[in-house]
Amino acid sequence: MLKTRMHLLFLLAAVGTAVFLGIHMAVQHLNRVLATGDANPTSWLSMIGRATQSGWVVIYILLLVFGIYHGLYGLRGIIIEMTKTDKAIAIVNWIFIVGGIVLFAWAAYVPIALAIK
Repeated sequence: MLKTRMHLLFLLAAVGTAVFLGIHMAVQHLNRVLATGDANPTSWLSMIGRATQSGWVVIYILLLVFGIYHGLYGLRGIIIEMTKTDKAIAIVNWIFIVGGIVLFAWAAYVPIALAIK
């Protein structure tokens, strides 16, 4: 049952990543089509302006959560297929759990730090 739930989260993370990455890419590269009024959405001032808005911080954090989970769970599945023992699987699981938490904390620092300025 747990394996089914984790795989369902993996699939939902794929959808979430596609949605939030689509929003990010549309704003970054379709500014003339969307008529956002931003002449250069990839400029430093434009990016800092978006990064300080709470809505964008939520989008960036959700993109991080979905992307990290989807990527690490997929890589974990590939590695687990090559391991034979339960002890090795447990070690791989803990490495990915700790690694995912550290990666998220490191990557989430920037949007959170910019939002509270």
